[in-house]
Amino acid sequence: MKLFSLIFLILINYFSQIYTVLSQITTYKQGSTVLKCSFGSSSGANYFDRNGNRNSSLYDSIQRTKYTFDNSMIHGSVQAEYGLTDNVLVRCSLPFTSYSLIEKFTVDSIGNRVIRKQMNTTLINYCSLGGMYTFLRGKTIASLLAEFRVPANQGNPLDSTNDFLGGLSKEALIGLDINIPFEKSWIAITGSLSLRDSAWQNLAYIHSEIGFSTVEKTALIFFVDIQQAMGASRDIPIFEIRRFQPAEQFTSVGASFKIFPDDHLILDAMYSLRVMGTHSWSIGNVALGAGYRW
Repeated sequence: MKLFSLIFLILINYFSQIYTVLSQITTYKQGSTVLKCSFGSSSGANYFDRNGNRNSSLYDSIQRTKYTFDNSMIHGSVQAEYGLTDNVLVRCSLPFTSYSLIEKFTVDSIGNRVIRKQMNTTLINYCSLGGMYTFLRGKTIASLLAEFRVPANQGNPLDSTNDFLGGLSKEALIGLDINIPFEKSWIAITGSLSLRDSAWQNLAYIHSEIGFSTVEKTALIFFVDIQQAMGASRDIPIFEIRRFQPAEQFTSVGASFKIFPDDHLILDAMYSLRVMGTHSWSIGNVALGAGYRW
C-alpha cells in the first residue's frame, strides 16, 4: 500500500484528481460556502512494473545484493468551495504531503538488515483553482468540470539532479460528470483529461461510484478510479522509486462513509486500494475528513 501519486493524490484521492459527486446528499446554492480539510496516510513496499507485475525488491550492482523499499506518506488537504449561482460552483485546494522512503538490504553477513538509504521531504503538492457548471437537471444531472493546478515545486521527471522526488508538472483538467439520482441512492460517472507539460504524459481519469443514503444523515459510497496515460508505452521511462512518475497507470477501488450531523457539518472516512497498474506504486490510502457549510 503506498505512495507518490499525483494527488496524488493526492489524495485524492480522496479529494482526488477528479470530482466526486454526492448526488442529492450535497447540493450547492448561490452564495453557499463549504470549507473542507482532510488528513490521511499511505504505506507500501512494492510497485507495478511495465508488465503489470508487482515488484518488491531491486538489485544493487555495487553491493551485489538485493534491497527492499518501505514507502510512507502522510498527507493533508485544505479546500474551499463557493456557489456563484445555483449552477456554477468554484473551488480551490491546497494539498500537502510528507514523504518518506527507506531502502534496506535484504540481509548482511550476520543476518541483519542494513539501511541502504533513508530519504524524507515535505511538499505543498500544488495550488488549484477550478469550478463546476451544471447544465442539465432532471432525472439525470450533468456538469462540466475544469481545474488548473500549479505545483509548488515544478520540475522534469527525467532530471536526475534531485536525489529524491524532484518536481511536478502544471496541469489543466477538463471533464464531464453524469449523475443519476434515485430516491435513496445514486450512480455517477466522471471522465476527465489532464493536460500536462511536455515531459509528462497527459492523463485520462474515469471515476465511477454508487452511493446509498438509506439511513438518515449518512451516505455510503463505493467507487472505482481508473488513471490511464495518453502517450505511447514505449515513451514511458523505467519506474524509479525515488522519483515522481511521469505516466502512472492504475485501477483502484474504495469506499467512503459520510455523516451529516446537522445542516452544516460533514464528517467522512475513506479507504482505497490500487488493485492493478503499470509504472505505478501499489498503494492503499486511508483518510479522515471534515467540512463545514453555510
